[in-house]
Amino acid sequence: MVGVKIMKAKAIVERSNPKVVGVSVDGRCSTTLDPFCCNRVWLCSDKNGLINVTPVVG
Repeated sequence: MVGVKIMKAKAIVERSNPKVVGVSVDGRCSTTLDPFCCNRVWLCSDKNGLINVTPVVG
């Protein structure tokens, strides 16, 4: 998924597993301190809107 546009990545993640939600975060990939959540996938993008970190559940 690295290099894919963020909205396309979100669609792929949510289509692959309808029980998860793709959550886009800024270029620093700042996430919340919530406990591990298995229905959320962090999608970190660069300033061009491309995924720059392999998406992970959490």
